[in-house]
This record gives sequence, C-alpha cells and structure tokens, in this order.
Amino acid sequence: MNKRFYLSLTLLLLPACDDSATNPRPAGTAPAAFVSFADSARAAEKFLATGEVAQACSLAERLTELHPTDHQAWELLARSWALAAASASDESGRKVALQKALDSYRITCRLAPTWAPILHATGVIAGQLGYTPEAIERFGQAARADPTNPQFPLFEGLALLQSNRLDAARERLSVAAQLAPDSPWPLAALSEESRMSGHCDRALDLAREARRLDPTSVSLRIAESKALRSLSRHQEVLELLGGLSRLDRALEATAWELAAAHTAVGNPVEAAQAWEVHAAKGPPSGALHAARAWIAANDLARALNWLDAAELAGATPAEVAQVSQEITAATDRHQAPAPAP
Repeated sequence: MNKRFYLSLTLLLLPACDDSATNPRPAGTAPAAFVSFADSARAAEKFLATGEVAQACSLAERLTELHPTDHQAWELLARSWALAAASASDESGRKVALQKALDSYRITCRLAPTWAPILHATGVIAGQLGYTPEAIERFGQAARADPTNPQFPLFEGLALLQSNRLDAARERLSVAAQLAPDSPWPLAALSEESRMSGHCDRALDLAREARRLDPTSVSLRIAESKALRSLSRHQEVLELLGGLSRLDRALEATAWELAAAHTAVGNPVEAAQAWEVHAAKGPPSGALHAARAWIAANDLARALNWLDAAELAGATPAEVAQVSQEITAATDRHQAPAPAP
C-alpha cells in the first residue's frame, strides 16, 4: 500500500491519558510521593503545552527514575518524546526521538497491558518507524481491549494493507466501517484494499461513497483519484484535482496523482510542473521528483536546477549521484548522432 495514504491517517497528537480508574497507581505509594508525582506531572504537561519539549522530556525522565513501575510516568515520557519527534529539525533527530518514544511506550504497555489508547499509540509510533508487524500486533491488542472504538480496527487494517495482507485487512476495515458508519475513512481504506486486490470498479464506488460523506476532504479526493488512475481514467483525475488550491496541490500525494495523470495523457511538461509545486515547499524528495520529471520532459537545464535544489535541501549523496547519472545519460542520448538513413 502507498505509505502516504497510511501516514496521512497517523499524523495525530497523542493525547494525555488518565486511566487511574482502570489502572490505579501501585499500592503502597506514600501520599507525599503521590502529591510530588502529580505536581511534577502537571509541570511536565505545562512544558508540553508551551512547546518546551526538552524540559518536559527531562522532567518525565526523572519521574520514571523515581517511579519505575508507574505506567503513567512512562506514558508521559513516551508522549514527550513523540512530541519531540514532531518538532525535530532533521530526520535523524526525529528518528532518535521516535525510537525513545517507542521504547517508553513498550514499557508502558508492559505495566498496563489493557490500556487501549496506549496500545494504539504504541502501534502508531511503531508504524512510523517501519515496525509494521509490531504495529499490527499493538492495534489488534487495542481493539481487543476496547472492541467499541472504530479507530483501532481501522489502523490495524491499514497496517495489514501495508503488509499486503489483503484478506485480513478487509476483515478489520469492515469491522471499522460497521462501528463508524458515518465516517469516510474506513470506506476510503476499503477502497484502497479493493484497488490493491484488482477490484478497481468497486474501489471507485467506495472512494466516491467516502467522499460523499466529506466532500471537502483533499485526502478523499486523492483516494478517488487513485481509483480512477487504476481504471486508466486519467482525464477525470485531472478534472478532480486540477481545481485545488496551490496549497493543496503542494501536497506530495496530490503532486503524485497529478504528475501521473499528466504523464499518462502525454503532457510531460505539466507533469514536471506538478512536481515543482510540491518541490517548492522544500523537501529534497520533491526536488528529486521534479528533476526526474524535467528529464522526462527533455528540459535538462531545469532538471539540473532542481537537482541542485535537492542537494541544498539535504538529499543524500547517493540520491544526488543517481539523478546526476540520469541527467548525464539523457545528455548523451541527445548528443548522439542520428543514425544514417
């Protein structure tokens, strides 16, 4: 499954979780210690609310040292690291923070094995780090702990799609759709499962049914465009997405669909321009896509410009070298003498 679709549903802020009724603090904690814990936890929450994530991480770390068997201390630390990942300035820092969040969530799960929201949050972080089997397991545990919450089978189904386990995904997504009949997201996910299974007409029907529930959603337009593309109805994709605002066309998923449709109908320049809108946001992957698209459009000067932009934006040396080789090969083809008649 396309990771962009999966990730678009996992961009969430992990909420504070108070489960004192179902998972009380371990017996024997002295009242004075409890007050100290509560005051410290409130201070950490204030740090998080004001964006002082480093201070929150430091304070939460200290709480876990003082209360190593307290699941709420570990949950606070895990959530602090998750928010640190969201505010990281580079990819390596983001991954380090995510791994620390996951390690803390795993401890929380061991201490509170039926705390459904935390099982789910652990699955989200595991999925972002690429640990898809663990994500599937955690989402399943959350669904068993709370069978009434449609979010848990939805995310489990999405992770199963990512693993290409289509039958299992369909079953879990159908459960989510039954639990949330007014939500478009289980239908959109079922559309993706149908597309991956080769049932493209059904995929389009489900995508359009989802979009009827939320006609303003750009993500649901993209889901419909993917179904249309699978049916080679490329002009309809252009009509569906072409009128979006520049901000919406700057999304990677939108640029991907527009570029693919323009390429399919023989408009390589428009395909490259679609990638340029996304690349202008600054991600190195967008600049690399734009460079390759301009190679396909036979405009090697623009391809070189975007390759330079990708390098400045932080593309890896291997990525830069690969596209540079593609530009060189295209230059050689253009300069090769025409065959004799």
